[in-house]
Amino acid sequence: MHSGAVDFSRSKYKTWGSFYKAKAVRGAMRVYLRTLLSWSPLEDPEPGYSVVIASNFNLRGILDANLQLIAKQAHDNMKALFIVFEVTEEDFPADFRDDILRRYAKLPIQFVFYDRYQSRGLRKIDWPWTYAWLSWCKAIAMCRTRYLILHDYDALPIRPDFFEDRFRRIREGGETYLGCTNYLFNGVTLEDQLATTWELVVDAKFIRQRFRPIDIFNHVTRHGDRLLDLDTFLNAQRTAGTIKVEPAEVPGELVHLAQVISQHTQVMNGRQKVVDTVVFVPYMYFVAGTPEPIEKMIKVLDASVWPDLDYMGKPVQTTRLDSALADWVVRHIEATELAIAGSTRPRAAAYCKALRGFAARGEARAKIPEQALAA
Repeated sequence: MHSGAVDFSRSKYKTWGSFYKAKAVRGAMRVYLRTLLSWSPLEDPEPGYSVVIASNFNLRGILDANLQLIAKQAHDNMKALFIVFEVTEEDFPADFRDDILRRYAKLPIQFVFYDRYQSRGLRKIDWPWTYAWLSWCKAIAMCRTRYLILHDYDALPIRPDFFEDRFRRIREGGETYLGCTNYLFNGVTLEDQLATTWELVVDAKFIRQRFRPIDIFNHVTRHGDRLLDLDTFLNAQRTAGTIKVEPAEVPGELVHLAQVISQHTQVMNGRQKVVDTVVFVPYMYFVAGTPEPIEKMIKVLDASVWPDLDYMGKPVQTTRLDSALADWVVRHIEATELAIAGSTRPRAAAYCKALRGFAARGEARAKIPEQALAA
């Protein structure tokens, strides 16, 4: 039981009404989600580590961008690379899977799919966090190594031994969770000492012994004087196990622009209009060998009036995409280009120029009085 007043200024939810509404909605969701998966304890885990990528079927064309960088990684201790898609095996193109397995035969890839019940149910919910939760949990259930790395679909490892280094750190430290940064959103503060999920390394043996899959899912709760919305794995971290955060240099060690995939999903399902980092997706298609999206987006950026933008046929608002953020995206593109091609290729450079130009025009426009714009 909690006692005392709630500090709404430090909470995710600013009223009791919004808190209880969110709690009811999430609670109803959890009733269904708990039926999707179970696991048994992990006995006698194998040495080494595994990696899971919670992939997106409609963005399967960018998978190759990630695998190109992973293939450049030292992976002596990697025993499995789980690539989880949120569709059934019957609905997945076999030629795409076979091509990936052929071209990346040196990687221990295992394709994992949802069953019909899982796929249909989550498609109706169509919330990015449910897909991530189930995909990670399916990998945890299959994992034969003690440690599992949650590798984001929109993250590209640049440091040649990135995975091996994260594995070494958690093996030597013995923590349950090893993160790259603290989670500081939705009412969670630094005092909570919780780690974000991107590139989180977890002790799968501990997880399967201590928790059920549903215990890993997002959780709306009160903590002290705050009303929180705990992201995936945060409630588990708060409940049991040890946590350590050892920063990774971004984009020096890892290219990672937060919320790229979730923004894309939310835009495509019509639930989100304001975006920023999703502009990295056309570039990932370019890296994966499909230049059409970046070519189209260059033309769209050059012709658009900030903040309105056409993103893959969907109208969006880019009010957060200022010059500073555009420069941050460009740094990620240039780091990726250096790792893959040795220097920034012409089309990537053209995309960077278009991004910066669009953001600069937006800043200039924002300084013009509304009366002048309307005149």
